Order: sequence, then C-alpha cells, then structure tokens
Amino acid sequence: MGSFGTGKKHLIIIPFSTVNGIFGTEGSYEMGNFAVDHGMTVNFFPLARTDMEAVAGNDRTYIEALESGADCSDCIYILDTREKGQELGLEVYEIDGCYVGVVKQ
Repeated sequence: MGSFGTGKKHLIIIPFSTVNGIFGTEGSYEMGNFAVDHGMTVNFFPLARTDMEAVAGNDRTYIEALESGADCSDCIYILDTREKGQELGLEVYEIDGCYVGVVKQ
C-alpha cells in the first residue's frame, strides 16, 4: 500500500474477517505489519481466545460512525466489496487485491 497510510491513525477492516477470509492468517499478519509500520491501530488481528462476538459488534460501531458523518478522516478502511465502501460514502481503491476506502476529501 506504499505511502497510502501517511497521516492515518487507524486501519479498520469491515467486516473484521475480510482480510483473514480472503488472504488467510498470512494476509492478516501483513495487514498488521502495515499498521505497525505506520503507527496505526488495527481493529482485528488473529489471536488465541479472541472474543469474536465483541469484535463483530465493533463492525456496527465503525459503520454507524461513517453513516452519522463523524470525522473518520484519520482512518483507512479495508472492505469486503467496493459497493460497501461506496454505500458508506468512501472513496474506494483496489490495492493489492483489497478494496481500500478513505473518507472523501
């Protein structure tokens, strides 16, 4: 993703299982490394004994923030479909096989 993460604070995967489901654990680790390398938080990383219900519940919170017009300009979203990002009002790009959304400037 190159310098795409510059100035962003959060990497949010919606739904949280998107990266792991498409690219497996290796892809999740790569996404986690991207976040760490850019000083960002990430909403999902495969761990033992993860409370999957709580993590899944967070998806709704992230979507509601976008739908309500909250300032989410410091976030990068990894999405399961281009259409989902467009529905949420994001600019969507396809990068390395992922749909990546950012708040429109």
